[in-house]
Parts: sequence; structure tokens; C-alpha cells
Amino acid sequence: MAEVVKLVGRELSNSEIVSGVLSRDVQAAAALYDRFAGHINRLVWRLLGGDEEHDDVVQQVFVNALGSMGKLKDPQALGGWLVGVAINTVRRELRSRKARRIFKLVPGTSELSTETVDPDGQLLAPRFYVVLSRMRSADRVVFVLRFVEGYTLGECAAACRCSLATVKRKLTRAHRAFIKHARMDPVLASWIEEVRDG
Repeated sequence: MAEVVKLVGRELSNSEIVSGVLSRDVQAAAALYDRFAGHINRLVWRLLGGDEEHDDVVQQVFVNALGSMGKLKDPQALGGWLVGVAINTVRRELRSRKARRIFKLVPGTSELSTETVDPDGQLLAPRFYVVLSRMRSADRVVFVLRFVEGYTLGECAAACRCSLATVKRKLTRAHRAFIKHARMDPVLASWIEEVRDG
């Protein structure tokens, strides 16, 4: 009986993934997901918090990316471009939710997940995401990228597809909005003071 040998294919380059997706190659689409799913999954969670529609939003990011891959000018920038697609997908989701709430088509935001080991995190995380939900979506996105994900200013500008000066203006506005809303919550207000004093 002949021995069956499983051949392990080499990893596709960004250029190969892009050209494969454009020619509707299923393996290229799978490679795109395999390479970037972890990062996009984490980014969406950071932007939305513990959200019951999280997985659907992540899936929508990849659906949107596959459908608009032809707009990517430099295949080497695939990762950064995909972050931009994720941000735009989350923005659309947030706008859609706001509209649905206005027309009472869906109930309000459900309780946020507090599954974390850190007791301070259990106390602060839900409040943090409530504050984020009160911010404009553009402010929320740039705030999370910079202060939660730890992106540099240049990375924020690239992800948001704007100039460095524009991203700095957005960050200043986002930081002010976050502080303003956070101060309305006694627990967050106390935490902000502790951070400043520390």
C-alpha cells in the first residue's frame, strides 16, 4: 500500500493573496483570513467592546475586504489597508445601530461582558465602553487605535486614511470627549484622577 504524504503548501505573500483574491481564488481568500483574522478580531473587540454581534462584524470586515480588494493600490500595504476596512465597517455598524435605536427597531445596547481576571477591569471595562458609545464614531475609532491599541500617530493616520495633522486634531477632540463623558461617571472620574496623580 502506497504511503500518503501530505504536502504542506508555502505561505502566500501579500501580493499573491491580493492577486489570488482578485482572480477569485478560494485559497487566497482563506490565506487572507488566516493571516489577519486574529488582529482584526482583536481590533473589532477593542472598538466595540464585549458585543453580541462581534463575530458578525468581523466576518463583515472580510466580506467587505474581498469585495473591494481591487481598490488596494499597494499589495505590500495589505495589513494596514485591512485595518482601514475594519474601521470603516465598524463605523457603518455604529451608524446603523444609532439609526435603528432612533427608530426603535432594535433594543438598546445589551449588558457588556465583564469576563476578565482583573477586578479593576471588571469594574472599569463596562463603564469605559459606555463612555465610548457616547462618543462620535470618528472620535471613538481614533481614540481606540491610539490609546487602547497603542498605534503610533502615523499608524493612526494611515488606518484612518487622513493626514498626520488631521489625526492629531481628531485625537485632541476624542480625548476631550472621552474625559468629558468619563467625568459624569463617579468611578471613571476617580480613576482618571488616580491616573493623573500617579
